[in-house]
Amino acid sequence: MPKRIYTEQQEKAIDARGGSVLVSAAAGSGKTSVLTERVIRLITDKENPIRADRLLIVTFTKASAAEMKQRIISELQEYLKEDSHNTELKRQLMLLRNADICTIDSFCSKIVRENFFELGVKRDLRIGSESELAIASNDALDEALEELYQESEKQNGNDDFNKLADALATVKSDNNLRSVILSIYVSILSHPFPIAWIENAVKMYETDLPFKETEWGKVAVSRLEHINSYMGRLLKYILRVITERLVDFEGLASAILAATSKPKGEDKKILTYVEKLNAFKTCFEDYKKLSEKLSKELSWNEIVATISEFSPTSVSLPSKVPEGEEELKKEIANYREELVSAVKEIKDLFSRTEEECKEEIKDSASLARGLCKAIKRYDEKFREIKNDRGIADFSDLEHMTLNLLLEEKDGKYVRTKQSIEIAAKYDEIIIDEYQDTNMVQDMIFTSVSNNEDNLFTVGDVKQSIYRFREAMPEIFLNRRENYRKKNRKNSDSKNYPPIFLSGNFRSRKGVISSVNFIFEQIMSETVGQVKYDDEEKLIAKADYSEIDEPETEYHIVASKPENPWQIDEANHIADIIENTVGKLQIKDKNSTRPAKYSDICILMRNLQNNIDTYADVFEQRGIPVSRNNSGNLFERSEIKLLISFITAVDNPQKDIPLTSIMMSPVYGFTPDDMAKLRLANRSGKIYSTVIEYIGLENPEDELLQKKCINFNNEMYFYRKLSSTVPSDTFLDVFFARSGFLSIVGAELDGEARIKNVRKLLNLAREYEKNGFRGLSGFIRMLERLKETGGVLSSSQNKSDGDVKIITIHSSKGLEFPICILAGTAAQRNSDANAVVYHPTLGVAFKSYDRENMLSKTTEVRTIVSMEKKREAISEEMRILYVALTRAKEKLYLVNTVNETKTRGVGDWFLSLVSKLPIYDELNDSDNTAIDPYAVESCKTFAQWIALCALRHPSMSAQLNSFGIEHIETIPTDSIWKVVVVDSDSIEYEKESEDKMIDIAIDKELEKKLTENIETKYKYQDFVAIPTKVSASSVSHKSTGKSFIVKTKPKFMNTGKIKGASRGTAFHEFLHYADIFSDSFNMTTELERLVSNGFLSQEQADAIDKNAVKKFMSGELFARMKLAERVMREYRFAVMIPAKLAEIAVTDETADTPIFMQGAIDCAFIENGKAVIVDYKTDRIDSVESLAESYSKQLLLYKNALEQSEEIEVSECIIYSLELGEQIRIC
Repeated sequence: MPKRIYTEQQEKAIDARGGSVLVSAAAGSGKTSVLTERVIRLITDKENPIRADRLLIVTFTKASAAEMKQRIISELQEYLKEDSHNTELKRQLMLLRNADICTIDSFCSKIVRENFFELGVKRDLRIGSESELAIASNDALDEALEELYQESEKQNGNDDFNKLADALATVKSDNNLRSVILSIYVSILSHPFPIAWIENAVKMYETDLPFKETEWGKVAVSRLEHINSYMGRLLKYILRVITERLVDFEGLASAILAATSKPKGEDKKILTYVEKLNAFKTCFEDYKKLSEKLSKELSWNEIVATISEFSPTSVSLPSKVPEGEEELKKEIANYREELVSAVKEIKDLFSRTEEECKEEIKDSASLARGLCKAIKRYDEKFREIKNDRGIADFSDLEHMTLNLLLEEKDGKYVRTKQSIEIAAKYDEIIIDEYQDTNMVQDMIFTSVSNNEDNLFTVGDVKQSIYRFREAMPEIFLNRRENYRKKNRKNSDSKNYPPIFLSGNFRSRKGVISSVNFIFEQIMSETVGQVKYDDEEKLIAKADYSEIDEPETEYHIVASKPENPWQIDEANHIADIIENTVGKLQIKDKNSTRPAKYSDICILMRNLQNNIDTYADVFEQRGIPVSRNNSGNLFERSEIKLLISFITAVDNPQKDIPLTSIMMSPVYGFTPDDMAKLRLANRSGKIYSTVIEYIGLENPEDELLQKKCINFNNEMYFYRKLSSTVPSDTFLDVFFARSGFLSIVGAELDGEARIKNVRKLLNLAREYEKNGFRGLSGFIRMLERLKETGGVLSSSQNKSDGDVKIITIHSSKGLEFPICILAGTAAQRNSDANAVVYHPTLGVAFKSYDRENMLSKTTEVRTIVSMEKKREAISEEMRILYVALTRAKEKLYLVNTVNETKTRGVGDWFLSLVSKLPIYDELNDSDNTAIDPYAVESCKTFAQWIALCALRHPSMSAQLNSFGIEHIETIPTDSIWKVVVVDSDSIEYEKESEDKMIDIAIDKELEKKLTENIETKYKYQDFVAIPTKVSASSVSHKSTGKSFIVKTKPKFMNTGKIKGASRGTAFHEFLHYADIFSDSFNMTTELERLVSNGFLSQEQADAIDKNAVKKFMSGELFARMKLAERVMREYRFAVMIPAKLAEIAVTDETADTPIFMQGAIDCAFIENGKAVIVDYKTDRIDSVESLAESYSKQLLLYKNALEQSEEIEVSECIIYSLELGEQIRIC
């Protein structure tokens, strides 16, 4: 096989042996290939091969682990093709299949399973579903708070927890308190010993140190030095400029005064201007004095006094200035704004005296103790409940593993016997995506290593974008710095110096140059946590042919106030797409082809509230688009509608949910209907109005009255049902009775909508699993989950042939030929949590005035929030880096500016000029990097990109048109195409207007039209393809049989149920009967089902009790009873290719997607896989004949269930109630 050529740095990473290695692998640097090659060389080394099963390779996702394993296997198989008799390779290939190439979760799961006895956990412990864990958490918090409230009551409310509850809860709800407990708890789980961490957070408040010497005070002083340094540079520049301008104008002013005592016109304007310049000089000198004083060594109180007493000279800008001075006027205004903002931040940081700070700390200490008590109690209850239910979450696995590996001795944590034994199993530990590890994971890795001498860590701190999951890029940075300071070249350490992979094999040179141009200016150790120097810069290595046009385009969209800027931007991006598809040539293997829609990816920081706007515009313009918007389940429209329904059933006096369900497709009330109802009763509740309308003898609208009668009957049925059955059964009945799944399935993204509905149904099942709780309790739990941040993720459809709109986070690890960065004008969200968490600064509270019900921030909270915001800005910088490094061939940077009557695009750019480095001829230092404080002060991606664009050579002409001059450009080999777009020039979808126009008939045109009309429609084959089929109709076509079930006329009804109706009765019974109850009684259960309307008396009489008894005593029923989960009458709606639907298709139409719906009698989960059961009541001689008739139907069911539940189906079984036998189909 041809040997791949690696770069010098890649070879170093591949061949480093006998010590720990850290590889900093930039975007597109061939990291996966390097890892694969390293493993191959390790296990095929002729002198000292490592056994494949003595490698531990940890990746970030299961997909990455599977890909890595398959790559290594494929490489070894290629080697075997050349040397088929090599027994060592064959042995390694066999060992490789059992090698630990997995995620950290899988590794921990294995450790826990192998050591369940030592850990004191159940042998059958499993990872709980999202729904199970959410319910367990809610139950644990209920129990914990109930106990704490009772204990507090015994102490008359004089305890720390009650003070916390008073501060955070309201008269109506304690949801804010619950939210704080849950959010802090989740955050501290990233620490190796979370309970010890929260206890230490309390101790931080029990201090006698001067505030300046506390951890919080040190952070504030460091920030002050940073801000003051920035102020000093601004003042040096602006004072110099004003002084130079005064020299130019003061001589002229003296001449004017000497010539006249009453200057007018331009002369008066010059004198006023000189006066204002002098006033501004005085004002800026005041700032300079403040800066100089703050540079000295001051006590905390001295800093507070200095900043609180500061009051600069007040001066206003002149309304008119001499010709040519308008730019300086705006520059002075912008510099003053920068200084005002900087001073405000200092005032916020130093707003309280030493004595006031200590008083706040005393109050906060009580809240911290209360929070600590609540978290410990919740943790205790949560663990108990999870243990009782035999479930765990991934965090549990990590902490169990850590507890197995480490033990405390003499106040220190040391490795256990098990840790040493596990470490002895591995010759090398390879950790991918190391920049995204947390402290728990890092401690696990070091504990199973050989004293950290056999670790191979790979990552890129510039792509660490998961701080919200408590990932800590500092771990990567600290290890890298340690290896830099102490390695085998400069000490007795076995560690290698850090290896940097900077070559990018993904993107065109023009894209790479643009990335470097931007980040060498704005990424730093302060903002981004890494300096973008020569080690970090990308080097273009990809092989592309030269093209004439720029590979980066910077589009500035001027949005008018009357339009939402997102609409203008979306329409302009639609223009870009239309001008790209079919025109831009894209590399495809060894040739090129025109760009397709699927080549384009639109990247956005946050899709919430944006994706529908952009996608709707694209669809209006005829652009196919895939909305990858998995997010909060409760924000999905189908879930909102479903929750409205169950809320209305629970309490029909709630007008909003009742109106939502009435006007939905389920019941079909129109706006006119609702208006008529409201006119009939202007002030009453909607439900009362419906009842009144039913009672009218001569209603205005008889059809509306019939709708009301039907709706009221439905509500009566469901309200009665809700009081007698569990919430999951209630939803099952609603789906079957209303066709709800078919309704939501028929909408755009139907499959995803059905999956979301099923997630809510599964949540109901988990809720009822531990005993009947009912619909009201389920609704309360849903409300609590929504309000306390218990978010469940939703599903979303994807299509391979569409333009993709995805979040930058979703794009991590992916690449696209064409990337469009959109939504850059959106501002970052601020942290408004009642209690602020920080991994090293602890928890911070507001100060609460309980008598007046007021709250205000504290000094500690201000400092902690500031530090958290600073770290969040660093994360945003890394997110921007990830976005810009996804593009392979073309990168579009779209920057929308909201114009106003007084501020245009040019003014917006000019406002950023004051943030640029100050060019000083006497200073030879590199001015490429923009001051980190100026970078931090930007609020959007757009401002960051624009700051850099101001100094791009390609922007010079455009800046001149804005009236911006004297900007020092930075040399770069990137060429940008700069496009400024006025919203008036953007193409929008235009509504057609019918106009009467007199025209003369064009004979030639008439001939062409006639030919076109008579031409056979080229897509005629597709017309014959139905849009929707049922699973049963497909199966009947495949067997050539047809089953038509119709309701018999009354005169034909003998009172006895036969044939298909008998089958229906059996199916309804097995759907709704409580057959899994230990107290099941056939007679009692039939009475219950008849009483509640599930069966008619005739249907109940038709049930063959002996057949049911035989089924319930059989092996199949025993398996169902022991199953992890049982799904009865599982309704589905999925897309299948037309060729599976047993309809006439051509080669062209065979893969056309068709909507298929149906219901599976029963499916149950066993050993993590699904088993499908189909009940049949056909009168037959053998089950084999059933297999022949229904095998196609069962295979379709298998396809549908695997799609809907994303689970493997291991068996498909037909059970004949007639024979009492079963047969396995697949």
